[in-house]
Amino acid sequence: MGHTGKGAKLYEVKYSRQINRFFSVESGLEYSINKIETDYFPDGIMHYKESSIKMLSIPIYGDLTFWKYFYVNAGPTIDFELHHLSSESTFNQSGLGFGIGIGGRYTLKNFTVSLNPFYQKHLILQSKKGAYHENLLESGIKLGLGYNL
Repeated sequence: MGHTGKGAKLYEVKYSRQINRFFSVESGLEYSINKIETDYFPDGIMHYKESSIKMLSIPIYGDLTFWKYFYVNAGPTIDFELHHLSSESTFNQSGLGFGIGIGGRYTLKNFTVSLNPFYQKHLILQSKKGAYHENLLESGIKLGLGYNL
């Protein structure tokens, strides 16, 4: 049995608090829908099943700014898989994860535009014990528009 990613969407609302000129802390809510295809062959014939993993995550990132417009952000995420059924072929992804990204941002008056390539791995630490588990990996590019209060 194998799983293949077939695309995803991620929506995020976040709050960033500047600690000093180079460092800030950010948190918020992320909602992602990850489409996957599972292949299996119990009877010698290849079968395919499409499903989705819906996640609600709370990232807690540190953000280090360098060269004025660029930054690196990383930190743990608290993840909740929504509507996971015990009959699913994937392991429940609820638990602790980790995310990292590098990006750029430009601020003009009170508006900020950002571009943030990222990588997230879910279920690094899980709430239930088990001998084997599969991790959901997400990667992509976030495009953001922000308003500075």
